[in-house]
Amino acid sequence: MTPPSTPGGGFRSLAADLRGRSVDELADLLLARPDLARHSVEDLSALAAAATTTTSTTRALDSLDRPTLQVLEAALVLAPTGADEVARAVDAPLREVTSRLDRLWTAALLWRSPEGLRPVRILSELLPSPAGLAPASEAGAPGAAPAATGPSLKDQLATVSDAGSALLRALTWGPGVGTVTASAPAATQEARRELVAAGLLVDRSATTVQLPREVALALRQGRTHRSLDVEPPAPETGAARRDAPLVDAAAAETSGLLSLTDELLLTLEVHPPAVLANGGLGVREVTAVERRLGIDAPAAHLLLTVAHAAGLMEVGAWPGASDGHRWGPTPAADRWQQLPDPERAAQLLDAWWSTPLDPDATGTTAPPGRRAGARTGPAPDAGSGRSKRVNALSEAASSPTARHRRQELLGELAALGEESGTVEELLARWAWRHPLRRPPAPEAVAGVLEQARLLGLAATPITQRDRWVASPWLVALAERPEELAATLAEHLPEATSSMLVQADLTAVVPGRPTPELTRLLHTTTDVESRGGATTHRFSERSLRRALDAGHPASEVRERVAAASATGLPQPVEFLLREVAAGHGRVHVGDARAVLVVDDPALATRMVHDPQLSPLGLEQAAPTVVTSRLPAAQARAFLRDHGYGPSVGEGAAGVPARVTPRTAPPVASRPLTRELALDRARSLTEATAPEEGDGPGRAAAPTAPRMQSRDPMVVLALLREAAQDGAPVWIWHTDDLGAVRTTLVTPTSVDGGRLYAVKDAEKLTRTWSIHRIVGAAAGV
Repeated sequence: MTPPSTPGGGFRSLAADLRGRSVDELADLLLARPDLARHSVEDLSALAAAATTTTSTTRALDSLDRPTLQVLEAALVLAPTGADEVARAVDAPLREVTSRLDRLWTAALLWRSPEGLRPVRILSELLPSPAGLAPASEAGAPGAAPAATGPSLKDQLATVSDAGSALLRALTWGPGVGTVTASAPAATQEARRELVAAGLLVDRSATTVQLPREVALALRQGRTHRSLDVEPPAPETGAARRDAPLVDAAAAETSGLLSLTDELLLTLEVHPPAVLANGGLGVREVTAVERRLGIDAPAAHLLLTVAHAAGLMEVGAWPGASDGHRWGPTPAADRWQQLPDPERAAQLLDAWWSTPLDPDATGTTAPPGRRAGARTGPAPDAGSGRSKRVNALSEAASSPTARHRRQELLGELAALGEESGTVEELLARWAWRHPLRRPPAPEAVAGVLEQARLLGLAATPITQRDRWVASPWLVALAERPEELAATLAEHLPEATSSMLVQADLTAVVPGRPTPELTRLLHTTTDVESRGGATTHRFSERSLRRALDAGHPASEVRERVAAASATGLPQPVEFLLREVAAGHGRVHVGDARAVLVVDDPALATRMVHDPQLSPLGLEQAAPTVVTSRLPAAQARAFLRDHGYGPSVGEGAAGVPARVTPRTAPPVASRPLTRELALDRARSLTEATAPEEGDGPGRAAAPTAPRMQSRDPMVVLALLREAAQDGAPVWIWHTDDLGAVRTTLVTPTSVDGGRLYAVKDAEKLTRTWSIHRIVGAAAGV
C-alpha cells in the first residue's frame, strides 16, 4: 500500500496508524524490522511503543541506504508532508520518492496523519541535524536577533554584502556550523557581525556561528539535498572483469577445500587434538595440522573453522582417550562424505557464510600484498582490533559482527557481477548501503576477501592483484542460496578415483582424489609434493602404518592395484611383501599384556633379548609371553625394536568418531512471511477497537490486559502518552511489594520518574520508573 501523498484522512498517532493496517501490511512491517517480531508485545499499541524505542529505531535506521535516508531526512524537515513536497526537496522523480516513502511507512518510521506523513518522534533525537541543517530547536538563541522569516527573508538575503554572501555559501549545504576565529580577515569578522545582527546567523560561542534552518532552506531554494543518490558508487571503468581463467582458478580453490577437508578428517582420526580449558585448539595442535596438511596458518585456521561450522568436527568423548575429551570427526562427517561433491562444497561454503566464528580473531590473516600460499613466518594482526591472539574455535573467536561484515562486504562484491572491485570501492559501496554505520577497517575487509579467495568464492586477476572478482557461486550464495549446489555442479572439476603408481615407489594423483582414494593414500603413503598433481610415496614406514591399522597385506595390495591406472609395479609389490613378512609375528593382547608369538624360537629369543628387558617378559608357554607393561606401551616398544607386532582384534573397521559432549545449538527460526502473518494476526486479534476521544468513557473503566513488561517498551509507551496527553494504565509495586493497577494521564517522564495525573484526580503525582512493571494504553 502506498502512503498518501496529499493531506486528508490519516490517524492521530502511530498506534492508530498500525491499527488501521491490514494483516499483510503488518506482516510487511515485521519483515522489515524483525526485532519487533521477537518483542514480547501483546497488541498493536505495545507494538507501536516497541517500534519507537531507541534500540529498535536505530536498527531500522541502520538498514536504510543513502537515498532512502535522504528521503527520510527531507520528510523529517518538512513534516507533515507529502510525496510531491519531498520529491521537490530532494530534486528526484516522484516515482522514486514515492517508493522510498512507502518503504519508510512500511517500516513504521513514518505514519499517516490528516495533514500528511509524519516521522516518529524519536527520529528528532536520533537525527538532530537532518540533511546538514540546524536542529529545529536551535533555530535561534536567547538574546540574539530573531531569524528573518516570511516574505522579507528573500529581500534580506539579496542585500547581504559580498563577504556575507561568501560566508553564507560556505554554510549553505552543511554542516550548518562554522568557525570564525580572531585571526580571520577583517571582512569576514564584519560579515559575521552583519549576519548575526540581521538574524541570518546565530552566535553559538565566541568563535562559532550557526546557520538557522529557515535561512539554509531559503539559500537552498527549498531543497534539502542537492540530488538523490539513487545508485551505489560504480567500479573503475575499464578494470578487469571475470573471465574463464578466473572462474577456473576459483573452482580449483573450492576443489582444494574438499580435498583438504577430507585429509583433515583423516588426520583427526589418527591424531585427535586435546581440548583447551576455553574449549578451543592450542597453537601446537594447529601447527601440527599445518604440518600434516602442508598449509600455512591462515589456511589452517580457516579450514578448522569451516569444518567445525559444518558440524564435521566437534569436542566429545574419544575412544581410548585417558585424558578426557578430544577434538575429532563426528558421525555427520560420514554422511557428508557420501554426498555428491557439489552438495559437499555447498555445505562447507554455507557453513562459513553463516558462522559467527572469525578466523581473523586468531591474528593469522595474511596482510594485503601477501598471499597465504607461502610460509614467511607468523602473520601480524589484520586490523581485527585485538592486541592479543585468541585460540582457534574458542568462544573468544566468535563474533556476530564478523558474520555481518562478511556477508555485507561479499554481498557488495557479488552485486558487482562480472565487474571487479578494490577494497576502497567495496567500502564506498558499503558506505552507500549503510550511511549511518561505522565502516570496517580496510585491513578487516582485506582479511575477509582473502578468506573468500581460499574458499574459491573470489579471485584476483594476475595483472591487477588489488582487484577482486566474485565467483558465480558467491553470487548464488549471496543472492540465491537455493541455487548454490547447482552452480557449483557447473564449474567444479570432477574428482578422480585412480592414481598413477610408478616403479620408483611414487603415486601421482592428477587432480582431486575422491574421499575413498584419499583414505587409501592417507593410510598407505606419505605426501612428497603438492600442486596440480600431488605426488605420494610408498615406503616401509607408510605400509607398516597401514598394517598397524589392522588392514591385511592382501587387502592393501588389492586396493592399491584396483586404484592404480598403471597396474601394480614390481617394486611396490616386493616392498609390500617384505613389510608384511616381518609384520604380525607377535600378537599383543589387552588382557594382562599377553604376547602371542607364532614361532616358539622367536618367543625364547625375545625373553632373553637384553633390549627388551624393560618389558619384563616372562614365558608362560612355548608361544605365549607376558609383560608387566600395558598392551599399548608393549606394542609401541616392540615396534621400535623391529619386532613389528600386530594390532589387537577389532582395530580395523569403522573409523573412530567423537560423541559430542553437548547438544548442537538450537538454531533460531528465520522470520518467514508465514510466521510474520501468524504474528500479525495474533496482534490484530489481541487489539481492542479504538473507541475515540470524547465523554463516552465509562466512569469506572476496567484495566485491559498488560501490553508489555519490557522496560524499554514500557518507557516508550509512557513517553508517547506524555506527548499526546493520552491516558495509560500502569502496573506498579507499592511499598509492600504488591502490584497495583492505576489509570493515569502522564505529563512528563524525566529523571527516572513518571509525572502523571491519576484518574479522577487533579493533582500531579510521581511514580518511580523502576517500580512500573508493565503498561497498556488507556481508552
